Amino acid sequence: MNKETFWDVIREVNCCTEDGDQKAVLEATRKKLMEYSAVDIARWHEIRGVYMDLAYRNDLWAACAATGTHCSDDGFIDFRSWLISQGRDVYMQVLQDPDSLAEVDIPAEGADFESYGYVAINAYAQKKEIETKGLASILKAYWGWIGREGQTREEAYLRT
Repeated sequence: MNKETFWDVIREVNCCTEDGDQKAVLEATRKKLMEYSAVDIARWHEIRGVYMDLAYRNDLWAACAATGTHCSDDGFIDFRSWLISQGRDVYMQVLQDPDSLAEVDIPAEGADFESYGYVAINAYAQKKEIETKGLASILKAYWGWIGREGQTREEAYLRT
């Protein structure tokens, strides 16, 4: 995983999801990350952290406030997650000129995306479990969790 692939993941996700649909972006990002190894997913998260740090600037904090987004410490973290989720072009333009944020469509509820900060962590945990235990073992454990001894699969599904 490198910074080009990092931005490619975000671009591909944004091409296949509706603007502003954060749930769809999260799911598509998780699915896309699951195509990579656990090591690559961890690296994606590390690269995201570098871009988060680069956006930790007073002028961007002021831009965050100007959008009407909650701009506490946590709010500014969520804003930077949202900014990264918009893709390389928007991110780089806003870093270069925070006033350019005025040209970006800001969701009515504000420019924040807290859960985007956790998408790689969740994908990593899932992928690491698959790589460690194997998918068959995970499915067997899941089946044991939803099923009851002596039940058919259909009976168990009807029960849940």
